Amino acid sequence: CGWCPGSVRCMTKAWCDAETITDFGLECPGLARVAPSSSVVTAESDVTVSGGPFVNSPDLAVFLFYQSSNESYKLNTTWQSSSQLLVRIPPSVGEREGEVRLKLFINGTQYTPSELSFFYVSLASLQGVSPGAIGGISAAAIAVIVALAVALVIMKTRRVGFWSQFRLVEPNYEQVAFGTMLQPQWRAPKDNWEILAIKLLSKNTGFVLAIMQTTPATDQDKIAR
Repeated sequence: CGWCPGSVRCMTKAWCDAETITDFGLECPGLARVAPSSSVVTAESDVTVSGGPFVNSPDLAVFLFYQSSNESYKLNTTWQSSSQLLVRIPPSVGEREGEVRLKLFINGTQYTPSELSFFYVSLASLQGVSPGAIGGISAAAIAVIVALAVALVIMKTRRVGFWSQFRLVEPNYEQVAFGTMLQPQWRAPKDNWEILAIKLLSKNTGFVLAIMQTTPATDQDKIAR
């Protein structure tokens, strides 16, 4: 990237009629943004100009142009990287408000056709918020804080939310297995021997089991009865 003799814009050697060209890099640079993009008219501020690629040259400088006049001022410019420049913005001349333009120059020639907007604002505009509005905002903030505090107290008292306690309760396995519509099933004894067996089991289970264990399998049912 450079300038042919008599040219005022960045171009490559292929577009140059003459053999000589002031070479400043392989790629034409551009300006992307400035941050912050405004300052008080009476203050001096440092801003970061992003874009690139910027060559590391002492002849590289950002100029400030007033739109309302033909005034321009060379700014203190520090190369930080191929994509960033640190620029010191002076106070506004005559404390004028409004938009100014930032342009990049090298060796007195504009380095890139792109330019950035910067704004000077007055201190009065920054202080233009009325005390009543600030008071209203403060009152609303206090009301919200009080409401949150009350809600937290209620939640703690009732042990809900952050203060809830979880208890593990053993389930009713009969309901899990068979449902909630449980009805007892009863069957009448088939004969008097079964009635006797029920009575004996309820009176002395050990006696009945002893007989069953000492009786051969072939006669077990008969003798148990």
